[in-house]
Amino acid sequence: MKTRFFIVSMFFCTVLVQSQTCYSGAAYFNNQAAVDNFVSTYSGSGCNTINGNLIISGPGITDLSGLSFLTTITNSVSIFANNLPNLDGLQNISSIGTSLSINGSDALTNITFNSLTSVGDISIISNDNTASISFPSLSTFSGNLGIGIHPLLTTLDFNNIASIGGFVNINNNTVLTSLISLQNLTSCNGLSLLNNPQLANLNPLANLTTLGIGGLNITNNTSLSDLNGLSNLTTINGSLYIQGSPLISTLGPLSSITSVSGNLGIADNDGITDLIGLENMTFSGDLTIDSNTNLNSLNGLNTTSIPGTVIISNNTALTDISQLESVLSILGNLSITGNPALDECCLVRNFLNGSNYISGNIAISGNNTNCASIPVIITSCTVTQADDDNDSIINTNDNCINIANSSQSDADGDGIGDACDNCPNTANTSQTDSNNNGIGDACEGNASIDTGLSSGGVGIGTTAPHSQLEIATGDVFITNKYRGIIMKSSDNKCFRYQPDTNGNLVGREIICPDN
Repeated sequence: MKTRFFIVSMFFCTVLVQSQTCYSGAAYFNNQAAVDNFVSTYSGSGCNTINGNLIISGPGITDLSGLSFLTTITNSVSIFANNLPNLDGLQNISSIGTSLSINGSDALTNITFNSLTSVGDISIISNDNTASISFPSLSTFSGNLGIGIHPLLTTLDFNNIASIGGFVNINNNTVLTSLISLQNLTSCNGLSLLNNPQLANLNPLANLTTLGIGGLNITNNTSLSDLNGLSNLTTINGSLYIQGSPLISTLGPLSSITSVSGNLGIADNDGITDLIGLENMTFSGDLTIDSNTNLNSLNGLNTTSIPGTVIISNNTALTDISQLESVLSILGNLSITGNPALDECCLVRNFLNGSNYISGNIAISGNNTNCASIPVIITSCTVTQADDDNDSIINTNDNCINIANSSQSDADGDGIGDACDNCPNTANTSQTDSNNNGIGDACEGNASIDTGLSSGGVGIGTTAPHSQLEIATGDVFITNKYRGIIMKSSDNKCFRYQPDTNGNLVGREIICPDN
């Protein structure tokens, strides 16, 4: 019985030691004496926890080594405005209840928390001499990660982190070249990479598949050569911005992204010439394409509805915005301004005349001559976009201007559509028809042309005299496969009817033989 009591007693003693509180409230150290007094009071007591906040701030603080007995801070840890050369003494802290903040500690060259496995937010900002930041035991945390304004930072160690519940902001780190420490990250609530001028690539982000409401913001990383590390990213539950990265030549690695629940902005990327890579993407906010010096087309944009405002501006080489033809509705404004090479904006008429829907205003200015303003667009497009046969193909592109033929079929490839070609199966760009019978010379009276008979054949084709033809006991056999029965409609149009390969009569409008 005594032995059993001893074992139980030892168990309870162990639990008490593991969770014993040294201090409740805010442990505020503003000078070295405050640190030393805390150490002398609690270091030998067996306690390891501050039930509250740990605040370390004061230029006279240089040594925290006596705090090595601490393992748990139930609230926050704040370290700022001090001359600490290192964080020795905090290496055994394994749990921080809410946040860890280290700001303005300019003497720190390395920031390392070897034992930390649990924390809410991490904010490490503006530590001028910090070259290395390391959290080797941390695998996941629920808050935000902010690393910023470090002129000497070269190394990050978050190698075991797979998931971050909050936002990741890595901004304004002058010499940081790699994100290798994030190589195991699969998800976070948003990723911001701003003003890291030496960051060369995003390859370590290859395991990233999902971003939350914070979206993805890649801005002013002037050495960034490509977006290859984003090829497995499929969903962004926020906005997407790619800006100020002049060495990026393609948006292709973004092609796996199917959903962006926010705005889409592509700006100040001098290397891209099109938007290929966005073709699988839907987005639910504004579209901004701005100041991409060598962008010449919107090819790659593939959407029928834009839930916000559209801004196409200051793209010096842009000549083609035809991808907007497929946009049927814009639930905001449309602004096309400052694109000096853009001379064709006739698609804007669709929003002016009500063919397509726009809920806001339209602004057109600063583009080339025929896209200089709304009145100019209306005037120039009435001529340049004429469509005489109303087949939705403008005259300048229509291979048969006066007869509707939306399919633009051209069996003989002579540039003249079958609908108006007088010899549709034999190339004859001149359309010569010496006897004006509606059949091109290339298809009649030429033994080298297969007209249905080995000798070339001759059909019934006289236009004078105009007489009735009655055949009482036989058939009409037209051996020339280019001929048929010509009939005139009530509106004086003529159609030649010929059988297709299934025996169905097919009518084709021709010039009336009696004209």
